[in-house]
Amino acid sequence: MSQDENIANASTLRAFYDAIFTNDWAAVERVVAADLVVHEAEGLPYGGVYHGIDQLQSLFGQVVSYWDDLKINVIAVTAGDSYAIGLLQFSGRSKARGVAVSMPVSEVTQFKDGRICSIRPIYWDTKLISEAVTA
Repeated sequence: MSQDENIANASTLRAFYDAIFTNDWAAVERVVAADLVVHEAEGLPYGGVYHGIDQLQSLFGQVVSYWDDLKINVIAVTAGDSYAIGLLQFSGRSKARGVAVSMPVSEVTQFKDGRICSIRPIYWDTKLISEAVTA
């Protein structure tokens, strides 16, 4: 993979974050592949495999529904060999128990034909999240 492709993939991931965090689903659709797959950790209440933009939108709604004052800040994005990795800082207060949670999250994204085709979030502590959001 060329340096130009790495830069393009990093730029696409940043555009994805900008779009999803502002609920601009038309912009999200422009940067994800039609056969997008999102793999969420099984230990989370929304764990499982999600296919396509409709399920991505549903998943994002589920995640947001568990939190008050949710903030997901992009710390860095790096790319290479058809992948890009987003380093994020996740923080919020759970609606169910009022527990404040703050942790790093990494998202490994894979690209096909310049679009995001796979997303794998890696949470620092899935147990903490599950306990915080479960009443």
